[in-house]
Amino acid sequence: MRKEVRVAIEEGTLRDTVDILGQIGLDIQSVVNMMCKRIANEGGIGFLLPHKISKLSDEDFATAKRMSNIISPQMRDIVWECFKQYRKRGNHFIAKVVNEKSGMTQGSAFIYSLILDNMLLGKENTRMMKFADLVYYLNRIKDECPRDEYSSAIHSLKISIPYWRNNIPGNYGNKVSELVGAHE
Repeated sequence: MRKEVRVAIEEGTLRDTVDILGQIGLDIQSVVNMMCKRIANEGGIGFLLPHKISKLSDEDFATAKRMSNIISPQMRDIVWECFKQYRKRGNHFIAKVVNEKSGMTQGSAFIYSLILDNMLLGKENTRMMKFADLVYYLNRIKDECPRDEYSSAIHSLKISIPYWRNNIPGNYGNKVSELVGAHE
């Protein structure tokens, strides 16, 4: 059963939002549905908000910091430990456990787990993580995993470089290429 919701939005903000969404084939209703599903699935709004607020003003949104952009070293460690412990149970399970233990969003935890899984299987990655985290994980794989999995991780990075060079803005693909060169 669907429920109708009414929202008051500043006219200029609504106009700009509708224009941007239209360019990618979406509308306000679709985005609100997606956002509500994400909040329900992840058990949070994805923003660090000031305490004790009853309504969010434009200023609150301007000063709010996206939690999903913050992947701390502690979260990174928890991803690694959960990945090692629960790898056979799958990336969705790992993402849920990481979220419960660290507060990292399930989406980010899933992507990190998927990248690690692809690395150990020698598969191409079309997703990315922070470069510093990639370096960290490659070193953990080198130090803690069997030699064949380390070799698979190097192979995975090598075959992923063309995708990252062609599809990820900036130097990510080139930095990974240098990283692979340093590990070969």
